[in-house]
Amino acid sequence: MDMHQSSVDLTSEAKSEISPLPEAVLPPTDTATAWLVVLASFLNLMLSIGVTTTYGVFLQYYKLEEFPDASTSFLSWIGTLQTASMCFFGIGAGVLCEHIDTRLLSLCGALISGL
Repeated sequence: MDMHQSSVDLTSEAKSEISPLPEAVLPPTDTATAWLVVLASFLNLMLSIGVTTTYGVFLQYYKLEEFPDASTSFLSWIGTLQTASMCFFGIGAGVLCEHIDTRLLSLCGALISGL
């Protein structure tokens, strides 16, 4: 027997009984809702990661205006703790995303960030 031949020969009657698999129904692309999700994701990442990575701008303001007597190394702990807390709480947020609606979780995060 050839390696490429099937060990079971299907008769024409059996072949007609086999129905083809249904084609997958894909959602439409380039809808307004899809682009709104892309925009919201962009703004979310811009605000969460962008503010963290531009801490040097805030460090200068803190040093000159808010805390002129504090050392720069002490003020750098603000940015360090900000980045560390983002990474630490991201673990818990990932677990919560699996159990709670992502939109509700994003709304709660936005409200907490706004405080």
